[in-house]
Amino acid sequence: MRLFATLLFLILVNGNSSKSIKFERDVLDEHNKHRASHNAQRLVLDKKLSRNATLTAKQAAKSGTFDNISPGQSVFVSCATFKREVTGKEVTDAWYSEVCNPDFDFKNPDNEKARGFTQLVWKDTSRFGVGKATGPGKDGEICVYIVGVYRPPGNLVGFFEENVEKATFDKEKYCKDGEDDSDDDDDDTDDEEEENEEGDSKITEENAKEDEAVQAAVKDKKGEVDKNSKQTNKRSSKKRKGGNFAA
Repeated sequence: MRLFATLLFLILVNGNSSKSIKFERDVLDEHNKHRASHNAQRLVLDKKLSRNATLTAKQAAKSGTFDNISPGQSVFVSCATFKREVTGKEVTDAWYSEVCNPDFDFKNPDNEKARGFTQLVWKDTSRFGVGKATGPGKDGEICVYIVGVYRPPGNLVGFFEENVEKATFDKEKYCKDGEDDSDDDDDDTDDEEEENEEGDSKITEENAKEDEAVQAAVKDKKGEVDKNSKQTNKRSSKKRKGGNFAA
């Protein structure tokens, strides 16, 4: 009996692992399809980032919300009265379709309402991880929480124009066609395996250290922008004192 239970557990674990690997690969492939339209390099899957993303998703599933979204993270939540499978195409399109926001303009891509899109196509980003978890929602609903983690992180103030390129992308056509698109992927059930608490604790520490490093990098980038801005203002001030400036 004990042997049977062990075999059953291994079968479930291997099944979940296969689904997880397929989901990661599907999200990665969908990302790279979109990035190609914006002259952005192909992303490679980073297993460590996927583990961190999975833990963050599980924490959100327990609390019912994403408490803190760090630089280089995109999140997605889908709730229904039944347990459903969210596909890699569905979550990627949800982030990418933010480009259809009427206020978004490639001439000035720094837009709070399109952070998922700009991070997805951010040129400087090269590594990617994704994870998901399921948890209870309101009124008996079942919610799927998904986290994408990007390194180096995007959406850095002062660097949008050089990292978010329109290239061959046709916004009008994409957004118009997207209104009638439907996802034909089959809905499957996905059993969540329990994580070892000690392993989760270790990943939590890794997350904290990595977030600190990312925050420091973002701060350095911002400092670089501020420094360049001050130097530009200083040069401009000298020109005005000399009586030679252009409007």
